Amino acid sequence: MKTTVSQVSHAPFSGFTLLEILVSIAILASAVVVIMQALARGAYALSLGSNQMRAYTFASSKMADLEVALSQGAAIDKEGSARSSRDQFRWRVAMSPVEDEPQLQLVTLTVEWNQGPRVYESSYSLMRRLPVVAP
Repeated sequence: MKTTVSQVSHAPFSGFTLLEILVSIAILASAVVVIMQALARGAYALSLGSNQMRAYTFASSKMADLEVALSQGAAIDKEGSARSSRDQFRWRVAMSPVEDEPQLQLVTLTVEWNQGPRVYESSYSLMRRLPVVAP
C-alpha cells in the first residue's frame, strides 16, 4: 500500500496575533504613564516657580516698606500674613547686629507659603546703617 501525504496549502496570515497586540498595548500604556508623569512634574515645577515669583514680589514690597519704616523710626511688626486672591504668605522679620560692625544691622525677611502638603520659604536680607545717636 502506498500512502500519500497531501499537502494542504494555507494562505499566509495577514494580521497580528493576540500576543502581539497585548505586548503592543502594554508598551503603549507604559509610554503613556511616563509621558503623564513628565507632564505632571512640569506642571508642578511651573506652579512652584510662579509661587516663588509671587513670594519674591511680595518680599520686595515688604522690604521697601520696612526700609521706609526703619528710616522714619516707626515701629514695625515682627510677623504677619498677607492674602491675595490666590495665595497666602506668612512673613516674619528678624533684626540682629552685625558682628564687628556696631553701626550696622542685619534685617532678614522670611516669607512662607504652602503648596500642596509642603511648606516653602524664602529669606531676603538687607544691611542698614543704624542712626548715629548724639551724646
